[in-house]
Amino acid sequence: MLSIAQSAARRRWMALALLAAVEFVLLLDTAIVNIATPAIEAGLHLTEAELPWIQNAYLLVFGGFLLLGGRAADLFGRRRFYLLGLGLFTASSLLAGLAPTGGALLAARALQGVGAAVVLPAEQSLLVTIFTDAEEFNKAFGVWGAIGAAGGLFGILLGGLLTQLVGWPWIFLINVPVGVAALLLSPRVLPESRADAAKGARRLDLAGALAVTVAILALAYAPVAGQQSGWLSWQAPGALGLAVALALAFLVIEARSPSPLVPLRFFRNRDANGANVASFLVGAAHAPMFFLLSLYFQQALHYDALTAGLAILPIAVLSLPTGVLLVPRALDHLGARRTLAAGMFLLATGALLFARAPIPNTFVFDILPGSVLMALGLPATMVSVNVAALTAVAQADTGLASGLMNTAQRVGSGIGISALIAVFVARAGASTAGASAATLSAGFGLAFLGAAAFALLGAALALLIIRQPRAAADEEQPIAASAHKFSFHH
Repeated sequence: MLSIAQSAARRRWMALALLAAVEFVLLLDTAIVNIATPAIEAGLHLTEAELPWIQNAYLLVFGGFLLLGGRAADLFGRRRFYLLGLGLFTASSLLAGLAPTGGALLAARALQGVGAAVVLPAEQSLLVTIFTDAEEFNKAFGVWGAIGAAGGLFGILLGGLLTQLVGWPWIFLINVPVGVAALLLSPRVLPESRADAAKGARRLDLAGALAVTVAILALAYAPVAGQQSGWLSWQAPGALGLAVALALAFLVIEARSPSPLVPLRFFRNRDANGANVASFLVGAAHAPMFFLLSLYFQQALHYDALTAGLAILPIAVLSLPTGVLLVPRALDHLGARRTLAAGMFLLATGALLFARAPIPNTFVFDILPGSVLMALGLPATMVSVNVAALTAVAQADTGLASGLMNTAQRVGSGIGISALIAVFVARAGASTAGASAATLSAGFGLAFLGAAAFALLGAALALLIIRQPRAAADEEQPIAASAHKFSFHH
């Protein structure tokens, strides 16, 4: 019996290592492109208008298809959709690395976004089904979240190294061996699971899926359009208007559908709503901080790309032991609600330290203290907001809950970056060339204060809206309140 238990435990942790490695690659891909953009522009002769879409094509499609990917995984098999999404992500990474033209690269990046949107919610649902013990659950999400967050941070450094040493195609080709290895190993260590549902309820609500996917794409595109074309141009208000109209149409479709994509009871779930609001503000706070730090290092302090990556490295290095060792203990003792609030408070304090933004500065005294607080706060927020969202719903809805929460975070990231860049431009001007140190310092300081405000608001709302787990007696009882009842299909 002991050997069987040991074998099962070993298989669980092997599954975690595999899922964490794939999460690392997914988030690596959101950051690794930024440093390589000038090399891609020169190599493929892209125009200035095309250049931002190397990143936007991935991020917009990623955010737009998360909800659909999460619900499909719940209904038709989480491992099946995980493998489907991972296969698409791996193949499109190969196409991106071999792209002969800018158009081919943008198409491959959009396909990468579809693949990532299918993988991420399936991945989180698989973790919930594999780790049923509360203590193991917290530890598993701590490891998974820390390694995923590190992927986004190491992407900045790795992008510079690969571009400089072997050329920009390798920022995409590096995904291929990891993806192939994961595709070969996954069927051996990952169980299949899906939501229990009547045969007729296993249909996907295609009308609702189309409405909400286009609505999310339009909402995510609005800040991009505002930043590129101006908020008074027709593109940004038009995208917002389309998003609102389609969101209303989506609610009508869901109310009438016999098998809705998002059952309307979801919007009455206070804890899930609180996790989604907090996730939006997590994105609005942390994504602009890294964007602003990259600009601050390169435009204000005149670091080259590799030095700027090395300057962010302490956050990546410290976030790993924080997520693996400290966050699970915090979840055990404080719960997801308080850990989330504490993490966002640490992010806010780090942003306030960066808001001093002296030019010139001393790295150890002016940058490192804020970096340490970010390294403590980032894994705490990332892990706990995932735990809060997934434990607010029944196991059958974890893919959908993941899709909603991650969609909120990515929309928040886009809006937060656009809003705080607008704050920076209003204070320092549209062009940093020739701007004085005092002007740049004031602009960056005000923008970092905005990031701190988003984080503090998130901490307050997490405490006000999300409740501590409590026992539930019905079939919709949250994961955190029970011993996890699962339906496995091998």
